[in-house]
Amino acid sequence: MKKISLVLLLLATSVIAQPKKYQSLLWEISGNGLGQKSYVYGSMHVSDKVSYHLSDSFFTHLLASDFVATESDPSTWITLYDALGMNQFDDLLNSRPFYSRFYQKPLTRENLLPLFQNDNNIVNNLLSRTTENQKDYQEDTYLDMFIYQTGRKYKKKVVGLENAKTSMISVMNAEPAQDENREENMQAITKVLRERTFNQAMLDFYREKNLDMLDSLYVLMTPANYHKALILDRNLVMVKSIDSLARKGSLFAAVGAAHLPGKKGIIELLRDKGYTVKAVIDGYTEKGRTTKKTIDNYFIKPDFSVKSTPDAMISLPMLTKPIYNNQDIGTPDLANGAMINLKRLPLRDYLRESDGFNPQTLDSLFYENIPGTILQKRFYSEDNYSVYDITNKTKTGNAQHSRYYITPLEIICVSMNGNGNYVRKYENEIFANIKLKKSTSAWETVSPAKGGFSVNLPAYHTIYGNRDSSNPENIEINAFDATEKSWYFLSEYAVNDNETLENTAFELKRIQQEFFTQLQIVPSPEDTVLFDNSYESAGRLGQKHFRLKTIVNGQHYYLLGTINASNENTKKFFGSFTVKPFRTDYSVKKFADEQAHFSMDLPEKENEHYFWKISEKAQNFSPDKKNIFKTRDKQYNFVSPSGQTADVFAWSYHRYDFVRNRDTLLVNIRRNILDDYNKTATDDDSIPVAQAFGSDDYDLDGKQSVLPFSTWDKLLKPSKDKNNKQHKAELVNEKLTFDETRQLTRLDATAQRPGSEQAARYVAFVQDGFIWYIRSLVPKAQKDKDFIDRLADSFEPLTQAPEHSLFMKKTGIFIADARSENDSIRYSAFESVDLLQLDKTDLPALKEFLTTFEFRPEETQALSSLLERIGNIKDPQVVPFLESCYRKDNVNAVLQLAIIRALAKQKSKAGYEKIAELLEYDLPLSNNQSEIAGLFFMFGEDAENSKVLYPAIFQYYGVSEYQDPIVQFTTRLISENQVNPKKLKAYRKLLLADARLEAKRVSVWKTKQAADDSYFYGSPTENLKNYANLLYAFKKDKAVAEWFKKAAALDLPEINLELVRLDLANGAKPDQDRVAALLGDPATGFTAYRLFYDDKSGAKWADDEIAKALVASFSDTDENAPTIEFLTTRTTDVGNRKATLFFFRQNQTPKNPNYGLQSSKLVTVAFLGDEHGIDPQAWKFLGSTDISDESKLDEEYDVIIDRLLNSGHSRASFGKQAENNLYYPESDY
Repeated sequence: MKKISLVLLLLATSVIAQPKKYQSLLWEISGNGLGQKSYVYGSMHVSDKVSYHLSDSFFTHLLASDFVATESDPSTWITLYDALGMNQFDDLLNSRPFYSRFYQKPLTRENLLPLFQNDNNIVNNLLSRTTENQKDYQEDTYLDMFIYQTGRKYKKKVVGLENAKTSMISVMNAEPAQDENREENMQAITKVLRERTFNQAMLDFYREKNLDMLDSLYVLMTPANYHKALILDRNLVMVKSIDSLARKGSLFAAVGAAHLPGKKGIIELLRDKGYTVKAVIDGYTEKGRTTKKTIDNYFIKPDFSVKSTPDAMISLPMLTKPIYNNQDIGTPDLANGAMINLKRLPLRDYLRESDGFNPQTLDSLFYENIPGTILQKRFYSEDNYSVYDITNKTKTGNAQHSRYYITPLEIICVSMNGNGNYVRKYENEIFANIKLKKSTSAWETVSPAKGGFSVNLPAYHTIYGNRDSSNPENIEINAFDATEKSWYFLSEYAVNDNETLENTAFELKRIQQEFFTQLQIVPSPEDTVLFDNSYESAGRLGQKHFRLKTIVNGQHYYLLGTINASNENTKKFFGSFTVKPFRTDYSVKKFADEQAHFSMDLPEKENEHYFWKISEKAQNFSPDKKNIFKTRDKQYNFVSPSGQTADVFAWSYHRYDFVRNRDTLLVNIRRNILDDYNKTATDDDSIPVAQAFGSDDYDLDGKQSVLPFSTWDKLLKPSKDKNNKQHKAELVNEKLTFDETRQLTRLDATAQRPGSEQAARYVAFVQDGFIWYIRSLVPKAQKDKDFIDRLADSFEPLTQAPEHSLFMKKTGIFIADARSENDSIRYSAFESVDLLQLDKTDLPALKEFLTTFEFRPEETQALSSLLERIGNIKDPQVVPFLESCYRKDNVNAVLQLAIIRALAKQKSKAGYEKIAELLEYDLPLSNNQSEIAGLFFMFGEDAENSKVLYPAIFQYYGVSEYQDPIVQFTTRLISENQVNPKKLKAYRKLLLADARLEAKRVSVWKTKQAADDSYFYGSPTENLKNYANLLYAFKKDKAVAEWFKKAAALDLPEINLELVRLDLANGAKPDQDRVAALLGDPATGFTAYRLFYDDKSGAKWADDEIAKALVASFSDTDENAPTIEFLTTRTTDVGNRKATLFFFRQNQTPKNPNYGLQSSKLVTVAFLGDEHGIDPQAWKFLGSTDISDESKLDEEYDVIIDRLLNSGHSRASFGKQAENNLYYPESDY
């Protein structure tokens, strides 16, 4: 590597010193039979003025050419925006809990700001336009876009040298992160950069037209494989196009400057083809500047055509090929560098307690948000809407025109932007021909283009999302009835979750409950109706009366609402909603994945990125050897035009996988399907409290050493089990078919559970060595064919029969692979040991293999794994065989420890007796302390059998690696009453000596902590507590008693609690002063109380005292400890138990009054109990929240209870969400 670095450094030095070969941006191409000369220009893909270091020759040859070419044709980029999913809002929306997607809010002043962003970001990027605040330092567009526009304006034949999509996929497939020599290049790079950033150096070299240095820097900075995809491969494609075009006429081609220089650059590639390529050196005079100005100010007449939004709310002349961004439509004039934008923001006036939207709110924003100078502002009214019409001129002299329509349902903005006088020339063709939907009292039936439903509603309505898109959109409908002055809305959202069968009644209610909570609408409980798959309720917001209806149909959820509508019209609207089939007349394309071994027909547009086959990024490391037997599982989420999704899973069985027969495999498949739905719900207690309740104010891990266990989960388990049983999923509609020709088994099945109107359709395909699942959420009662059926019916396996059938044992195959002379096969066999499925029938072959095979040193870990797997086999031969392996000559400690673990896995007294014998024969050591600790932890998990090691195991106590693990293991045996601690008498003095040393260590630690004034609970007392357990049986011994006094004198909470616990456990009376101190200390009060409660001794505290003590256990305990004030209690049923929640106000004063203010938090703990009171053993800490408004504490109590009861519902949110946590399409800044 040092040699490489030296070469690179010499290369960098020589590049700087040697004569320059590429000292121009413009190059002439001639010879090789060309009738006319052609030219290639090196551009930069920026609009900074540095990229416009042009020459008179540049304009002369550009305007004289027959063909103008850029790297790719910008008009082809438009289709890529949809395919790439440019709408980042969808990602934000989908990251929120599902029910919160139905939230709405009225349009506010802040939400109006996107209307003034007339430079639609997507269109702006397409046109390579600059931002308004940078225009003084930039040209109007990228240079290559300027070249493209010049060609269009002057009617040249404009083409792309490459296919944009093909090149993009090639670059995306490259892995820029991998390059072993990247760091080795740094010295050479530093030499080239000369204290500049990469971008600064690039600009300098471009400004100097020094393509030699530009090339050198690119080579040094760019990983080799990425440079190949980004530069070299594309050079070949573009040279081929230049060669072809130049023979048809004079060509002017613009490519990125980095493509020109180098041995494999475009210049040399053209020379290799026989062309004469030479630099064109010329100055940039007034002639050239005049020509550029003429080009900038010249516009060709745009081709306008009238377009209407899908809901016919507005129609206007626009340009071709619209680009959509939610409800916004941008149409670029690529030739002239201009655009027409249409923006729509829903008003949702029905969510205001006051009157409707005031146009003055919009007016107040014009001055600050319209760029440049407002030349004219007109306000007028027509039909049922108001209008602002504004013309302005930017500081750089560009004319603009905007018009804002304020309708009863939305604000619509039509804006026109372009360079120079473009807008003034063509604005009348646009603004004089805008038409809006007329107000009407009629009703009409609406159905989205994708299908799914129909509904009857007022004809004056808007529909968002109703377009043909690569990214299927959800539907939002808003309608207004001027006769009743009432509003109607419908929101549709599809859930992309095919593995949850939620309770339908809960979902239908919950969506409305959260909607009301978010908008602070007061519900009317008496006006609720629940149907099988729909639910209706009502509420009030000021003078506005809401009625809601929720409906679920498979993956699609619908929220319908009316506001101030008559009962008759509400019933008419709700009753008209009808589920309809989704569109099925979409085009499909055969998708094939050779790695996943299948093909199927997919809707092409919605799944286009799968057809691109972007390779998965490799790991950042590459081992010298590769496991050639390793298989890869793949997963897909395919989308239909309706937005319905289907998951596809593909598994290739490993070479060593074994299933007894096909029937067993199908049983496993059925079980795996049901396991997805019948697995026990996540216990709340298994989730960190700070995660579950949004609190990071408590270091729970630091408190666990002094907090007692809770029986909360144990007591609730029976009711959870009962609930799970009542809602247990089952498989129905099973159908099994077998294709004899393809040896392919197909299993169709539907998973459904009580209480859910949804079902999960599965289609599993099984072939020897391969399995594929298709899964999709469907309505429970569905009978018609669905998206999943179209996928399944087109499924084709792309497989070859495996070398060894899945249904045959693989032990012999493994042994043959391990003995292979092919290193790759041998290596792969040992890397795959853990996949072997062994039983007692394999023992003879394994014994013969292990006793005759010569393992290499690097195969020790694989041998260890194999020995441990043998330990899982229950057979009389196993223990003797493992013993023989242990006693072999030259066996190393790694294998010895593996054999000990294997014997422990026998989980038998005989196994541990053999362990004791082998440890005495030869004690294995390890430089990895955790390995010995892990071994003894394993022993502790099987205390019933491992107790035979006690007390003889103490003969190894003097070995440092074994000392702590033996102490911890023995402590566990004693605490579980598995052994008699008095049998340690022979080791008493040795234990006491080490206990004294441990006490000194803790004393030193405490002294340091006191000096730092930063005591924390994570004190190193665990070993000291262990020694106390081991020595307690000898407490009457004077020396031991003296040690206990010294341990108590440390006055550490963990030690004091352990001493009291040991006294109680052994029937002794604890020291009363110590008890009083522990009960009186907020940090230990609850735990101390629990010790006596569990011992059925001591005084009983009041419930609120117990709860307060628990809260104090989670609080700071220094001199700045917070005050804790009891507020109230609430009771609720949790499962089949009654829970009491205790709410406290915790006031914290900052340590330094000069910094920070006093804070107040609401802290909640809960206990299970009955009519006699709480059970102190069954507790749960429910976290804390800031108290910002005392008047809303009752609401917060309800939220905490709601979260306690419903935290298992992953789609739910709790309480009113902060506005900055919500994302709306109309707020897409």
